[in-house]
Amino acid sequence: MTLTAQTQYNYKLYAINAIGTSTASGAANGTTLSSGTTAGIQRRISVGIQSTLFKDLAGQKVPVYAYDVDGLAVTGDAANITAKISRDGGAVMDLADAHPVEINSSVFPGIYIFDVSQTETNANLILFGAFSSTATVLFDPQLIYTRVEQSGDAYVATQSLLQFAAANDSAVDMVRQQTDRLSFSGYNVNAKLSADGLDDITVESGMNARQALALGSAVLFGNFAKSGNVFTFRAANNPGTARVAVSTATNSRTVLTLTMP
Repeated sequence: MTLTAQTQYNYKLYAINAIGTSTASGAANGTTLSSGTTAGIQRRISVGIQSTLFKDLAGQKVPVYAYDVDGLAVTGDAANITAKISRDGGAVMDLADAHPVEINSSVFPGIYIFDVSQTETNANLILFGAFSSTATVLFDPQLIYTRVEQSGDAYVATQSLLQFAAANDSAVDMVRQQTDRLSFSGYNVNAKLSADGLDDITVESGMNARQALALGSAVLFGNFAKSGNVFTFRAANNPGTARVAVSTATNSRTVLTLTMP
């Protein structure tokens, strides 16, 4: 019988693919084992650590998991552990960090952390392997695909916009209402105002663009009548509606009465 590997979440499960006993408990994946007459399934579990690194950036770390032939975590072995890498399928080289740091043998048994330099991360694909001079200590190699760190003015501006949007739903909704009025045809952008579009444009305090246009058109185009010192200007298309009443004295405008739609 042979050992086969199945990937489940971030763990690799190694199990004998036939019922029987093994003459080599904890043998490596793919090793042929002899079968016996006692029913049973032997298996071991090893943590499949998955790392991500930024390309060409200093101050990063790579974790590794040390286990023995029975799949149990190995602690206290940091001084015997080293690592090698290959960048973009190139020559294998020793990692500059001679030995890893063991995080906490009780809380995170078997987990060791290597420091990696900026030069060591300058690749798109990094093959990372840890090794121990202790013969019974094993590691799984890691294939690490790097990614470019997001930075610069454009990234900062985008993040600021996202943060603003998260904190200002009403303001974002106002922007959306305006952009909903746009239509696109290739590289051309066509804009049109909605029925109440002019109401959103403030000309001065208490007066929007639609009201200002109505008052202006009454003075320019509407009927007007004089009664004493008062001139009344009526809506351009509705003579029955007074829009502007002006009371005048000699060479001056003393009172202005506006009737806005």
